[in-house]
Parts: sequence; C-alpha cells; structure tokens
Amino acid sequence: MYSVVSCAIVHGIDSLLVRAETDLSSGLPTFEMVGFLSAEVKEARERVRTSMRNSGFTLPARRVTINLAPADLRKEGTGYDLAMAVGILSAYDLILSAGDLKAEYLSFLVTMAGCPLLYVHGNHDSRYQIAPPEGCECVEDRIVTVNGLRILGLGGSIRYSAGPFQYTERQMRRRIRRLWLRLRLSRGVDVVLTHAPPRGCGDLEDRPHRGFEAFLPFLKRWKPRYLIHGHIHRRYQPGQKRISQYGDTTILNGNGKYILEIE
Repeated sequence: MYSVVSCAIVHGIDSLLVRAETDLSSGLPTFEMVGFLSAEVKEARERVRTSMRNSGFTLPARRVTINLAPADLRKEGTGYDLAMAVGILSAYDLILSAGDLKAEYLSFLVTMAGCPLLYVHGNHDSRYQIAPPEGCECVEDRIVTVNGLRILGLGGSIRYSAGPFQYTERQMRRRIRRLWLRLRLSRGVDVVLTHAPPRGCGDLEDRPHRGFEAFLPFLKRWKPRYLIHGHIHRRYQPGQKRISQYGDTTILNGNGKYILEIE
C-alpha cells in the first residue's frame, strides 16, 4: 500500500513542500526511512511508534518504508512526524468499534486514520444518544458493505438493569428476525459486529457479562466469517484466548485493540 502525505517546512527564509511517501508491503516488520535525513529525523521511528501506541493505534506488522522527498534537501527537526504517522495510518482500511468508547475518541480515530469507522453501542454508551461520534457510522440493525465486506451490527448487552442498550434474549431474537429479509437479499454477511459475545463463547457467568444465546442459531444459519465483540475485558479472565471458533465463524474479542487482516 502506497500513500503520499505533504507537509511544509521552513528552510532559511523560505517555506518548502516535503512529501512523505510511505510504502507498506509484506515481509519482516521493519521501519526504514530514507531521504537525506539528519539524526533527529531518523529518531522519528521511536517518536511515531510511541505516539501511535499512546493514541490507540498499533504499527502495522508490515515492512514500512518512508521516503522524504525531495531527496536533495537535507531534512532536519521534528516537523515530519505527523506526516509520517498519517502515511502509516493509511494502512487501515476500516475501524470497527464494539462499544463502550468515548464518542470524542472515535471522532479522533476517524479523523487521524482517514478511513471509515463503524460502531455499535455498548451498555455504557448512553451519551451517544445526545452526542454521537462525529464522522462515524452507526450500524445497529443494519448491513453495510465496506471494501467488499458485508458487516452487520447488533450492539448492546444482556439486560441487567434499567439502562439503555440492554436487551433480553427475546428482544435480541426479535431484532435478528427483523433482519431476515435483508440477510437473504445480501446472501448473508461476512462480519457481525456486536458488543456482547455469543453465549458460551468467551462470556462470563455474572449477569452483566453473559453472552446472548440468540446469536448461536444465527451463526449456525448464516455462517459469517467473523463475529467481533467487546464488553469482556481480558483482565477479567487472565489467560483467556482472544480468538475462538464456533462452527464456521471465528469469534474475536476486540477489547483494547486488535488488527485483523482479511484477504
């Protein structure tokens, strides 16, 4: 994947345009920089890697090569860091949020990454009703196609209190039945984005963190490639596997962050 991000620098009394040409390719994960660079510019490897991690992104496990052009201009200072980070973020084709993240944070992610961000509601997302994430798309009870992937959203948790975005098993089954015609017209889906996991697939026994049994017959019938959920913090069960299998569907706990490459 190749991208070009432009930035401007001050050279003497002149302002000059510099292009950060970023290539991400398969191979051993490395971070190479070329283009007549000073020592402080070469140190951008660690600055960019650290800033991305602290902003919620992960450096893609690919061979990253960045050329700062024009090659005959000596590059000095730290004014190229943002352009390089944005170029690397172009490796992300899509961001999925499985709920319980601040709306401001989602808006920040979609702004910096420059790719679509789809989300469903978590059981703690009551503020979304007043101020939803800007620039992001809610896929609750919808089938959306992005880059050829058919994505269905079914957010919310099992009902355990009077709060919003909580559903009984009966209510969740009703939501799924209402999607039946759209599922047939789209010939199923590739990815199901949920907040709660299916029952027995990485959920917990306490009521708030119990999974939905209603998801199980849905997975058997439509066989999506992936079901991606949140809600279950991995610290609740140290050592629990992030990825499991239910029939033909890979169940992925996206809590925290996870990079998924789909061919």
